[in-house]
Amino acid sequence: MHSIGGLMKKDFLLIRRFIWLLAIYAVVFSGIMQKENHTLIYSLFPGLLLILGISSDSQRSAQQFLVSLPVPRNRLVLSKYLSSLILVVAAVLIATGMNFASDLLYGHPVHLDLMLIVGTFLSMVVFMSIYLPFFYWLGLKGFQVVNVVMMIAIMVANGVMTSLLTASDFRFLQDRFLEQPGLSWIFLILLTLLVSVISYLISCRAFRTRDL
Repeated sequence: MHSIGGLMKKDFLLIRRFIWLLAIYAVVFSGIMQKENHTLIYSLFPGLLLILGISSDSQRSAQQFLVSLPVPRNRLVLSKYLSSLILVVAAVLIATGMNFASDLLYGHPVHLDLMLIVGTFLSMVVFMSIYLPFFYWLGLKGFQVVNVVMMIAIMVANGVMTSLLTASDFRFLQDRFLEQPGLSWIFLILLTLLVSVISYLISCRAFRTRDL
């Protein structure tokens, strides 16, 4: 398990190169700049941070060095999943903090939309579970294509989310969801966990059979 901690630390150290880009992105897409759309940062910023974190060691030399370590490949994959999960949590917390700062800056009542926060976290975990198997399956030659496709998917998803949040049918489903919030959240969390486990097993199989 010590090796997993070291591999996760490697991911966090590599992403420091993009701190300035992430800071600008967080301000531009937060409520500070987007006064009429506080949900924008929740759909775009976590996806960007996740993509940067996953692809931070995508150079062939880095991959060849990693597989030369006395560490099983499934542990390399597990460390990437764990570091990605931490980045998702960090991104959601940053998005929430930026919107808090926006409310304070403009004198608005501080509002915590728990459904939006938890929904963003769960959706990003599903996004991660789709992204990583493609990342390990296509390898270094295809990761640029994967990144472009995933960024487009995030932007499309943002438009869909904005439309849903203003749709009366979605409000009806949200009210039905809140009738039994405990069971609803348990179901969503268990479903997300199942998707993550299946994704991890697929990634392990793809990475184990790929020759670098």
